[in-house]
Amino acid sequence: MKPKVKKNIKSVFAEISPSLAIMIICLLLGIAAGCVFAVNSENGAVAGIIGEDIRNLSESGTYDYSILKTFLNLIKYPAISFFLAYSAFGVLLIPVLSFFKGFVLSISVSSIISVFGKKGILAALSLFGVQTAVAIPCLIVLAALSFDCSKVFAFAVKAPRGQILAKKPNFLYFTLFFVFCVFLLFL
Repeated sequence: MKPKVKKNIKSVFAEISPSLAIMIICLLLGIAAGCVFAVNSENGAVAGIIGEDIRNLSESGTYDYSILKTFLNLIKYPAISFFLAYSAFGVLLIPVLSFFKGFVLSISVSSIISVFGKKGILAALSLFGVQTAVAIPCLIVLAALSFDCSKVFAFAVKAPRGQILAKKPNFLYFTLFFVFCVFLLFL
């Protein structure tokens, strides 16, 4: 029984490797665009505005912290990716979602570093390090699975009426991976 399950999981990841590459490229392009935007926006005006808000928060010491708010913030992008998988528009929107996540993360890190200088590197690492180490891989793999499922729906819309789909998405692995990501992010 174990070799069959292992073989099925390997085949699922072998099928999504082009989609995985697309999502990684979109994320890296978003990170690069965020860095360029933060540095080149009128002498770092965007980074300065966000950074000043962060500085004010750190000086006042008042921040409304809740576990539910943090969890919802972590699960936001994977949940959007999960629901876009059931839409033909997901083929267009899921790569944009990966790009946007990289862009927002890059702007946030750039803002913290621009305000706090060398100490900002440690601050950014403490704020985003653990979250990024878990949330980004979950998002990328889930986005790749979502992209493949969405491609099937997009081709089904384009196919002539009554035509049977040659490739059906593996919703069981997809849903189990989403549940695993939610569980992992909750820890």
